[in-house]
Amino acid sequence: MATLPDIRKLETVLFHRDQELPSEWIVLQVPVKDKVHKSNTFRIDLGKREDRAWFHGIDAHRRISDALGLYGHVIYSPRTGEAVPVEDRQVREMTMTQRYFESAREEQAGRKRRWADVPLGTRRKRTPLR
Repeated sequence: MATLPDIRKLETVLFHRDQELPSEWIVLQVPVKDKVHKSNTFRIDLGKREDRAWFHGIDAHRRISDALGLYGHVIYSPRTGEAVPVEDRQVREMTMTQRYFESAREEQAGRKRRWADVPLGTRRKRTPLR
């Protein structure tokens, strides 16, 4: 019986769903120390009580699960509790830390462009329907 790793002290890990595996399985990749492009891979079987309890012990397990359903990959930082979804087409040959910061940078840039024309401190006035 394989046990799942303690990820609480790690900087980043990658969760993803594989199309060829059953829907209740999640794949976890944990980077190997001192090796940039290597990781240990674990299978989380949500059909098993022990694996499900381990996954539900993660603070952001709901966000991770929702993002996996939409995007397929989630880079999770256990230290900060931040989960960044990554679409399949965005997965490139980079380290997990590089992917994490690249995704966060793209998300921030999108927010700035979207709200760039809105003056700060203004509020939309609502008019009641009669």
